[in-house]
This record gives sequence, C-alpha cells and structure tokens, in this order.
Amino acid sequence: MFDADLVLADGSAAWTYANIVTSTYGVPTSTTINDGGFAVIDLGKTGVSGISVVAIFPTLATKVAGLGALNLTIEACASAAFGSAITELLTFGGATIRVLVVTETPAVYIGRISTTLQYVRAKAVMAADNDYKLAKVYLTPMAYNVL
Repeated sequence: MFDADLVLADGSAAWTYANIVTSTYGVPTSTTINDGGFAVIDLGKTGVSGISVVAIFPTLATKVAGLGALNLTIEACASAAFGSAITELLTFGGATIRVLVVTETPAVYIGRISTTLQYVRAKAVMAADNDYKLAKVYLTPMAYNVL
C-alpha cells in the first residue's frame, strides 16, 4: 500500500519515552533507518501539489501518569543531518492542539505537506512514561480517509 522509499518511521521499535526521547530514536539525522525505525527521506521537493503524510497508531497507547502527550512534527531541511535551518511543515494534534494524547489512539492521522527543501523527517517527542506502541509514519502521493 505504501512505497518502501517513503517511510519516515517503520514501526520497528515501540514509541516509548525511553526509545523516542532518551535514545533519540525519534529525531533522525540520516537517510539510514535508525534503531527506532526513523529515517530522513531524500524527497527532492514535493512540487505545488504536495504529498500526504499518514501517521498510523494501530493500538491503544498507554500512560503511567499525566497527559501522555506526543508531539509528532514533520520537518524539512536542505541537509540530511538537519543541523540548522529546519522548517516545520506539519504538527499532528487532536483536541489538545499540537500534541497527540494516548486517549486519541488507535487512530490514523492524515496531513498534507509541500516543500522545496530536499530532506523530510518525522520528529517525535513525548512526555515521560508513555508508550505509543509500534506507530508508523509514511509519505504517499494520495491518501484517503476510508470509513
């Protein structure tokens, strides 16, 4: 269903605080998939029509305490290392604006981005003691909500 070359996060490691924040799995800086399943995509550019971003949270996330917030931002940069001049293209969120919370899973979030920058990544940052399970993020030319 999705192109193997357009995977921002492949769901190979659980999106826990320890994996995403402590070990920086959720902040890729290379076109090689890191141990958390995240990678930078050499997109070239999207063109005017853009490209869809699909974030899939297939199971109910869990939290130990508090809100259980997750920031999932799609960013672009002229460098694969994302050292500077990073442009935020899209931040997924629900009722809490700019963050996802565990009670909003399982879910599929779809957004659309457009950029002239060459590299794109998904950057995940979350609150402590949460587990968003084996979430995935893809780019695709066309994505549709199906009821």
